[in-house]
Amino acid sequence: MSVIRLVCPKGHVLRVDSKHAGRTGTCQYCGTRIKIPEQRRIPVSEDEVLDFLGDEGPGSSNILTQTAPPSLESFADEPSASSTGPPKKSCSKCHQQIEATIHICPHCHTYIATISEMQ
Repeated sequence: MSVIRLVCPKGHVLRVDSKHAGRTGTCQYCGTRIKIPEQRRIPVSEDEVLDFLGDEGPGSSNILTQTAPPSLESFADEPSASSTGPPKKSCSKCHQQIEATIHICPHCHTYIATISEMQ
């Protein structure tokens, strides 16, 4: 079931199940009566979807034409991370490679230390 997102007249953001569309309800924060809008379904043609995605030529990085990620065998000839410098890890939020000893990502400022790193 889908969810309808609406804002009450006093500015509270609400999420309501679509089964309540067209009915009148009350804001859970301030009690103001609110008419829950009907969901409009607008049919979209394949041509409109393709126009939205854009005209990408062969070999482009269009997500619809991407192939599967390379297998581990394709990395066998590459040097290991330990031979090119200090050990690295990937930030769980922005996926940037950072030194394994860093606990706060310098790119997105996310705290990424694990319990084992704190001991």
